[in-house]
Amino acid sequence: MMAGEMVTARRYNLPVIVVVFSDGELNLIKLKQAWKDLPPYGTYLYHGDLFGADTFLGVRVLKADNHESMRNSIIEALSLKEPVIINTSINPEDYKWLIVRQ
Repeated sequence: MMAGEMVTARRYNLPVIVVVFSDGELNLIKLKQAWKDLPPYGTYLYHGDLFGADTFLGVRVLKADNHESMRNSIIEALSLKEPVIINTSINPEDYKWLIVRQ
């Protein structure tokens, strides 16, 4: 959903850091389905690494899956002075603690 923005950041070498929370699912939709007692449908996206490479659309991708690797990725991204994506693997179950049901 941000491909155009990433290409623009690369084209102008803008030092933008984009953090992607990768959970392999459309978890917010899955959570709302569960609230309505519906089985998950059409929410599974992928298994494994979302980007599968060290670059995406010419932008460097750094990986983070814990506090230390996230800290290291942020430090590295800030030092690069170019656009960077930090692919952060998260547990999809954590959403149920973050989203307020109305």
